[in-house]
Amino acid sequence: MLGCAYRWFRFTRLTTMSVSERSTWSSLRCDKSELRIDIVLDCGQSFRWREKSSGIWTGVMKGRVWRLSQTDHELSYQVFEPKTIAENGVQRLKSTDRRARLSKANKVLGCQPLEIESKTSSGSSEIPVDETMSTHANILKDYFQLDISLESLYEQFCERDPLFREKANHLKGVRLLRQDPVETLFSFICSSNNNITRISGMIERMCQHFGEKITQLDGIDYYSFPSIERLAGDDVEQTLQGLGFGYRARYIAESARQIVSKGGLQHLYELRDTDYAATKASLMELHGVGAKVADCVCLMSLDKMEAIPVDTHVKQIAERDYSLHFATKSCTDAVYNKIGEFFRNLWGSHAGWAQCVLFALDLKKFTEINSSKIPSTDNVPVETRIIKKRKRKLSK
Repeated sequence: MLGCAYRWFRFTRLTTMSVSERSTWSSLRCDKSELRIDIVLDCGQSFRWREKSSGIWTGVMKGRVWRLSQTDHELSYQVFEPKTIAENGVQRLKSTDRRARLSKANKVLGCQPLEIESKTSSGSSEIPVDETMSTHANILKDYFQLDISLESLYEQFCERDPLFREKANHLKGVRLLRQDPVETLFSFICSSNNNITRISGMIERMCQHFGEKITQLDGIDYYSFPSIERLAGDDVEQTLQGLGFGYRARYIAESARQIVSKGGLQHLYELRDTDYAATKASLMELHGVGAKVADCVCLMSLDKMEAIPVDTHVKQIAERDYSLHFATKSCTDAVYNKIGEFFRNLWGSHAGWAQCVLFALDLKKFTEINSSKIPSTDNVPVETRIIKKRKRKLSK
């Protein structure tokens, strides 16, 4: 009976799926020691990813909906997008300056870029997108910054910091995302005095009201992140107030107007080419952007790898593990700056990456993860893993 029920479920599911839902899976060659999506997508860098089924992460990025999964040596992905990709808030991947800066940084650190190959998984020949799979692979490589060797970075940090060497082996694969500056800025304005669950809910409501619908998957509508111009609208503050944003509603609307007055999206992207101090100072001119929010945006979207966002967790790490002492319990500007300079001197030009690893280690939900005991799933296709998950649900 269970077999018949499952076959009927499978038949009705496939026949009612839209063309986009029957998208093929494609893969990049990428070791888990270089990337752990279960950690990176759930450690407070981005707020739009959910583990919808076991090992399958769904999220919105670059105006597209993505499903991601991984084995020990591969990162698999599906892409769902509207027929026409909106240009608002989406920058084409033509950053030769970034590649030059990464080449220089890798040379200084003795890093070799991670070797990545792309391939298309077997499956339906129907691909519901106009762009090639290589474009999607490049977006993922850019998003996860796979041109930076995490293994080499870990080695550098271990040489500089005995404590990092002691802890890092327990949590490999933690890397920084390179996100869209608009989404990163307004997401972290929402993060003030907030938790990850509530931040995620606020961002989704903002996208539903001011973004563009991308597609529907499994009965859920997915929306793009709003453009700066849309967030600068006269109705934004009042609408966000009604959605439970509180004082952050004014910060979002006023910051959006400030950015528009400075040149809009182009202004934010130009900050990728200015130095860290100037970029941080420019961001802190915006309403609702203090030192921590500015450092989050610098580190996670504007290529400032030396930025150190300091919050309660990071202050505790500095005090508990590195014996830094402060005259006050609060994180004053002086305390904030002292912590940042200490870690930059300790870890060097990519200090923000090291801080991200120790931050993740300090989160309770990752304390039980031991990367040396990852069960192998290399020989199990993504679709098979999804089917097994559904079978378990049907048997309950």
